[in-house]
Amino acid sequence: MVFGIGGNFQNWATTGWSAPEAGITWIDGYQATLEFAMPAPQADQTLELAVLPVDVRIVQHMYTYLNGLFLGFVVGKRGLQEFTVTINREFFRPDGLRNTLTFVCPKAVRPRDLGAGLDRRILSFAFSLLSLYPAKMPPPTSTET
Repeated sequence: MVFGIGGNFQNWATTGWSAPEAGITWIDGYQATLEFAMPAPQADQTLELAVLPVDVRIVQHMYTYLNGLFLGFVVGKRGLQEFTVTINREFFRPDGLRNTLTFVCPKAVRPRDLGAGLDRRILSFAFSLLSLYPAKMPPPTSTET
């Protein structure tokens, strides 16, 4: 899934997203969601994100959930950062109809309120890329030869 102008994220974006910009799309507010349908996976999946925290003096935090189940926590650092987490296949809906990824950012801020520009939106992280793919199998142990 690609964010920004010309990206395809809008096919899955439901709430909490700003208008796309060049190469990125901001979470606008304290929470944003993406919804997608996919058959129940037979194996665990890997979620990979490329995100950019808002450039203010308050360190940003993002909690990530799938269907209400906690996946991981991101602490914003300067510049684009990648975040990868393995998702247990049982976290996905068995009917495959609607899975919901939720990103919660309790420290989102208005840059204008902090003297960091004129932006009045409540910002935390800008998304550049999101991928979901089967997790790699662990290497065999010496007893599994």
